[in-house]
Amino acid sequence: MKADSTQSIFISAVVIIFRTATFDEFIKNIAQVTGLQFNEETSGRYDEIPAYEASTGEVNFLLLGPQDEEDEEYRLEVICNTNSPLNLLIDQSGEFVRSFIHEKPMNAQGFMDFSQELADALMALGIRCCRSITAED
Repeated sequence: MKADSTQSIFISAVVIIFRTATFDEFIKNIAQVTGLQFNEETSGRYDEIPAYEASTGEVNFLLLGPQDEEDEEYRLEVICNTNSPLNLLIDQSGEFVRSFIHEKPMNAQGFMDFSQELADALMALGIRCCRSITAED
């Protein structure tokens, strides 16, 4: 089922990024290559781990750091729930979002999973150590 212009669209993507730098260095690097401005998440929702948020248009990003010093990966999540037509959402988002969100059918759970596209977009920007986590994983 494809999203039409009147229905709610739920977009998600989850990518695991293997640690090759400190979390602070990684935040600076991902901000530089994506053009997103990540700010510390201060609601207390993620007390146990460092968390940073960014958004462009209606698309929200959450970057989660390591749970402890031995944790070898970071997690980047993308979430968007909108009633806007997909083409308008894409047009109003930044260049980075346009590099991985596009028209595609919804999956069996009723949303569009762009995990692999996000991983590919990050790798194209030089963030090499990442893998997608899809709804089927």
